[in-house]
Amino acid sequence: MLWALLFTLIFSGPESGMINAKFKKHVKKYVVEKERKDQILILVKFFEKESKALRKKEKKSMTQLAELNTSRTTTTEQFQEFFNQVMIDRTKMNDIKLETRMKVQQLIEPSEWDQIVTASKAYWNKNEKKRAKQISKLKKSFLKTELKIEKTITDPHRQQKALAIVRQFKDEVVRIEKAIDDVNINNKTAMGNLNATESEIAEMIKQIYDLQWQLFENYKTNHLQLVEITTDQEWDKIVKSLNKIF
Repeated sequence: MLWALLFTLIFSGPESGMINAKFKKHVKKYVVEKERKDQILILVKFFEKESKALRKKEKKSMTQLAELNTSRTTTTEQFQEFFNQVMIDRTKMNDIKLETRMKVQQLIEPSEWDQIVTASKAYWNKNEKKRAKQISKLKKSFLKTELKIEKTITDPHRQQKALAIVRQFKDEVVRIEKAIDDVNINNKTAMGNLNATESEIAEMIKQIYDLQWQLFENYKTNHLQLVEITTDQEWDKIVKSLNKIF
């Protein structure tokens, strides 16, 4: 159910490479001069093409991540190798995102940009409400895994250790999701500023990049710690419950 949330947390960046996911539509509507509009759309379409290709690749990566999580023999090095490749691809996309944003800023007029920012506010507000609901669903889904642990692990000591591990993981995922929200919210001024500098946008991207790395580390730690204290039979049942969350 919340596979999409983990995908978003791990693989997404700021709200959009420009301002929001409907930026192309807004350009068509608000940019007046045809020549400039066409130039901007060429840039945006290239960005969208690259984003689409990366999303397709990353969906396969999520399947691979689930396989790594399911296996009891996955090592720290295997997780690290996987995460490194994901972030290499993400860094390349972020570079394209930043370059596109800077070029668009040079082509668009302030009055046109102001209209796009105004149109973006409804999208931003909708996203904030959606993420709040996702966090609520996430917490409820983790409760199912906790119940599965209580039913599966009969040894009281190991049961409590497993519950503590999963609850810590849940708390960290929620914290990171909220932190990503904060980055997006706190940087709306920069994202909506036609004169935003390259360093301002790059810093926003870096903040989310760092949070994604934190999520990777927590994902890996949760797996390794649970494997260490569960039997093969217990793990098979618990990991199925975990994978239903993600």
